[in-house]
Amino acid sequence: MPKSSVGLKIGSSRASMVRLRGGFKTAEVDRVETVRFSDFSNLVPEALLSLHLRKEDTTVASLDGEKAFFRLVSLPFTDKKRAEQSAPLEAEESLPFPLEQLYTSEQMIGKAEGSSRVMVVASLAETVHSLYDTLKSAGVTPSSIDADSAVFLTLNGASFAGPGNRILLEIDDNVSQCGVFSTEGYRGFNVLPGSGEIEWLSDELSRLLSLMEEDGYRPDAIFISGPGADEITKIHLGEHLLVRVEMLPFPSRLVSAKAQYLASWPYWSIPLGLALREISGKNTSEVNLMQGELAPRRTEFPLKKGLLLAGIYTSILIVLWGAGAYIDIAQKTREVEAIQKSIRTLFTSNMPGVTNIEDEVNQMQKEVTELEEREKAVSSLFDSEISPLTVLREVSSKIPKEPVTELRDFIAEAERLRLEGVTTSFDAIDKIKAHLQEYPRFGTVTVSDAKSGTAADKVIFKMTVQYSEKKR
Repeated sequence: MPKSSVGLKIGSSRASMVRLRGGFKTAEVDRVETVRFSDFSNLVPEALLSLHLRKEDTTVASLDGEKAFFRLVSLPFTDKKRAEQSAPLEAEESLPFPLEQLYTSEQMIGKAEGSSRVMVVASLAETVHSLYDTLKSAGVTPSSIDADSAVFLTLNGASFAGPGNRILLEIDDNVSQCGVFSTEGYRGFNVLPGSGEIEWLSDELSRLLSLMEEDGYRPDAIFISGPGADEITKIHLGEHLLVRVEMLPFPSRLVSAKAQYLASWPYWSIPLGLALREISGKNTSEVNLMQGELAPRRTEFPLKKGLLLAGIYTSILIVLWGAGAYIDIAQKTREVEAIQKSIRTLFTSNMPGVTNIEDEVNQMQKEVTELEEREKAVSSLFDSEISPLTVLREVSSKIPKEPVTELRDFIAEAERLRLEGVTTSFDAIDKIKAHLQEYPRFGTVTVSDAKSGTAADKVIFKMTVQYSEKKR
């Protein structure tokens, strides 16, 4: 059975879904549905249930431009992992909330001449959880939560053969939004909130184009889509803006199971873009705001001691079971009973959360395998010379006793160390930085934030310490 994916867009008054069935060379749009509702909080789960979404389908939902913040960040290096780790810190000053309150997702979208461009999408954690809980209440478990700003990247790659100066505009009743592209790639994203009336939309777009022209940009065409995209709107915008305006073309590699679906295109462009990211791997959004508690696999440090103990216990059990072949039957029976009792005791003491005990050895081996997989996910910390305890000890020894410094937060990651603390002055921060740089296992030490506290003699600071490559 071909892979199938569902793109689900929930607006203020409607929910739209598109299902794609993947094939070898083409994908088929085999279902398009829209349901309307009047009360968002009470009727959305009921409306979603009426769509009869299947559990076996991969479902991707999204947040619109008013609920997700979009930033483009330029960085002076091209390493993908490093760039995507650094981008949120670079974008933090321009975000309306601190990173601690946000779920973020990053994607490198271009690089040239030793630099890279990274798309950063962020949303309040509570906003992401609200959408997730709404979907779960309707029996839908999303594989990803994207953002409309990133969906434009997918639509641009699917609808056009190459780069170009173009604007993709989605017109809806309450919010219109557009992705701006140039020959160099994704240039920006804008939200045009308010009424969807055509005169208002023309004025807002005219102002936006004027601002972009001041920055040296002029689109060759504007491609419209969404519930408000029709021939009347297309003609009006073209005459008012003096720019070629067209309907967003239907992706050439797709086919439609029913003619009526094509007749309603491009009404459902956003849900199509969401479904496409699971079918087409080129020039598509990789954004997923399901972070923290919603992440597919938690990234907390595994207990390596527990992993080793579980492995030792499993080895002992196997040896003891093998030894039973060399003793007489009566003794063997008594010892097996004792061993089984010991196995159960060891199992319950090391795995108190497991209540359905059927086969201790197999269940323990399964747990060991899962722990090993989790250990691999953070092996760059535990297999390196720099363990979290070593780092904490060195940081504590390098921070001078005077002036007094209080270390509030300590986060050891695979590539870097993040510190947050309070000291007495900005000069003291420089002194702390200089002392940390003396440690040969630390590379660059940068102050990512420093500001006065509520008390006159308190300065709050954040530091990022990159580990030295030759010591890793």
